[in-house]
Amino acid sequence: MQLRNACVSACLAMWLFGSIPVSSPAQPRDHQEAAVPSTSNVVACRLLEVHTGKEPPVTLVIFHQHDKQDQPRFAALLKRNSGGAVQVQTAGAPWQTAAVVRLKSCFGRGLLILPAGATAFKEGADFEVKFPEAGNAKLK
Repeated sequence: MQLRNACVSACLAMWLFGSIPVSSPAQPRDHQEAAVPSTSNVVACRLLEVHTGKEPPVTLVIFHQHDKQDQPRFAALLKRNSGGAVQVQTAGAPWQTAAVVRLKSCFGRGLLILPAGATAFKEGADFEVKFPEAGNAKLK
């Protein structure tokens, strides 16, 4: 319970102070539905918590990797891209740009910051996160 409270506190602090810019242009779907190779920059994830604020209008998503075997790759991608932009996709929806932050106080957890209403997220839902390719500052 203390870990959950620490994660929520960290999220709310970031949200209140607006330390991370968020953009929201939808991106076209450009990948296959097939299994994602372990060297891919796309990771299947599971949503743990979702919070939406009215002022500023943002959605905060606490998440982690869906499959245990993806943990080392997810951790490396999250650490390398913390504070940057990623793309997220829920089932049947287009890719959506979000800011991502590695939660240092919550082992193996990330925080997505999106404009409120940008994508419908539900706790426990599965989705994909596309990290920038190594050496690329921007997503393709």
